[in-house]
Amino acid sequence: MGCCLPQHKVGDVMDNLTNESENKTQNENCCCGKHASIFLPEISKNTVKYYGSKDEILNESLRTKNQGSFVIHPHSLFRRYWLWIMMIMSSINLCAIPLDVSFFGKQTYIGWTVYNVFVDLVFLVDLCLNFRTGYHGSNPQASVTLDLQRIRNHYLKTWFIPDLLAVLPVDFCLEITLALGTFDSDQFASIRKAVRIFGLLRLLRLLRLVRYVNECMEASMKSALELAYTVFGIFLICHWNSCFQFMLVTLMDYPANSWVTLKGLKDKPIYIQYTHAMFRSLCHMMTLNYGSGVPKGMSELWMMITSITVGTVLYALVLAKITALIATFDTSQRAFEDKHNELKVFVRHKQVPEGLLPRVFGHMENCYQGKWFNEKAILDELSEPLKLEVMQHICGGLLQRAFGDLEPLFLTELLLVVEFTNAQMGDVVVRPGTTADYMYFIDKGSVVVEHAGVEHTLMDGDYFGEIALEKLSEHSITATSLTPCRLCTLSVHAYHAVLENFPELKGKCLVRPFFADS
Repeated sequence: MGCCLPQHKVGDVMDNLTNESENKTQNENCCCGKHASIFLPEISKNTVKYYGSKDEILNESLRTKNQGSFVIHPHSLFRRYWLWIMMIMSSINLCAIPLDVSFFGKQTYIGWTVYNVFVDLVFLVDLCLNFRTGYHGSNPQASVTLDLQRIRNHYLKTWFIPDLLAVLPVDFCLEITLALGTFDSDQFASIRKAVRIFGLLRLLRLLRLVRYVNECMEASMKSALELAYTVFGIFLICHWNSCFQFMLVTLMDYPANSWVTLKGLKDKPIYIQYTHAMFRSLCHMMTLNYGSGVPKGMSELWMMITSITVGTVLYALVLAKITALIATFDTSQRAFEDKHNELKVFVRHKQVPEGLLPRVFGHMENCYQGKWFNEKAILDELSEPLKLEVMQHICGGLLQRAFGDLEPLFLTELLLVVEFTNAQMGDVVVRPGTTADYMYFIDKGSVVVEHAGVEHTLMDGDYFGEIALEKLSEHSITATSLTPCRLCTLSVHAYHAVLENFPELKGKCLVRPFFADS
């Protein structure tokens, strides 16, 4: 015999087990969401663009969860905010450290020391987090590497040594040694100089800043970040140069022939010292003159040579950067200007009459309005569904008004074969006796149509030349544009090609007659 448990009890047991399993799963997902959601790929505009869809982002999140160890995804919300924090702190450090080493070397400020310790701890935390942060490989199409062992090996082989040197507290160790030990005046001065020199190791954080800026530019705001850090880089080089100009003199204990001593700046306030140092640095870098005076010693001479070399390279880089920015700025407007200049050369070469020139250039301005683009090529590059939506927005109402409530699929097919043209004020669009091979729809502008001695003024949304769709014949109307017009055209050949797919519509008068054109 089978099991003697009643059927309803068996069902209750199974329901309880199912509920317990579901509750356990929900609790796990809830805990995971609370503790790990900020470390998983976020759903944003940039991540959707990178992965292609939200489903792919969810799959990537699941892959991150299934790693079995704590890993920070490079597209996570935590990583994005952490990058911004590190970039801001790095930027402040790169400006403040040379200033401290050069101008504040004689004094020790408790607040500045506490700030340096705090920043060093933050950079140490960043170094540790890099051992658990996924990375992109050399192939941009490959998936993000999330394996913990590979992440560690990659970081040790690439940026670990520079990052470690940038956080080593060598200067603090020397300061402690200086405070606890007993040294004569010469030893004390030598250790003090070593403290200042080793403090410059923190400038290696520039490499980290460049790395993080590049990572942020791949994610978002590329143009804004690139421009901001180009300006910041120019200022930083000038700032460093001015600080090193003054630091060189202080490390040499203010020689009598140094520019600081000759200018009487040794005991001046720091802002005066920095101003003179910046002026001297800019004069060297821009090759204007010697600044505060002709360099006297060999060390100052080499510093000047270095400044001139750096300034020349910086000038070339800035010029190239500005040229590149101008080249990429508003390409459609520059293309229009090129076409406009090309048209000028053409009319001059063909000796076009002066009275015709305003209409020629006016037609070009009316067509493109200062922006050059190939409308047909752009539409052809779109997918068919997207192209239909765009065409429906541009001229769907025009076809609806002309063809009425015909089968929507027929109107959809017509949208794909509609073309565009422009007419300048006074252009004769249709002449009597010409072959009727196009029907015209007025998108913008006004056209006067003369038929049998009667004039009709057509405005936006009207149409004319519909006889071309009924039979291949000649126009009996004259259509002249009163204003610059944008027209949609439907070719008789394209119309009949579409009509072949709808045999039930053949032989019928599909177009609403706007007025008699026969």
